[in-house]
Amino acid sequence: GCLLTVNRKTPFTLNQDSLQLPVEVEHIVPLYRGGANTDANWALACRSCNLRKGVQITSVDPSSGAEIRLFDPRQDHWVDHLRADLETGELIGLTAIGRATVAALRMNDEPQRTARRWWMRLGLFP
Repeated sequence: GCLLTVNRKTPFTLNQDSLQLPVEVEHIVPLYRGGANTDANWALACRSCNLRKGVQITSVDPSSGAEIRLFDPRQDHWVDHLRADLETGELIGLTAIGRATVAALRMNDEPQRTARRWWMRLGLFP
């Protein structure tokens, strides 16, 4: 889970070839939840994030215990909700949305942190 959603509001450009990591088109609001099958509802995500998100549109903020909507790359700004620790590759949720998304997608599992550290060395992230 590395939040590889790409559009004008993310702080980096994702290119599947440069990362050597397949990405998938995921529905921000899943079809199951009434989301549209249009580009306005699509984002690129790594396989891990896409599978972990599934049909979720909300998750629990670990700090407050409240049910919170997940980060929406079409309306939210990355820097408002998330920060990357440049040493460890860990993503830190700055808001309830950020924390709930990191928790739901398990974005700080070791494989994701390792990938982010490599991307930082290559200048691809953040």
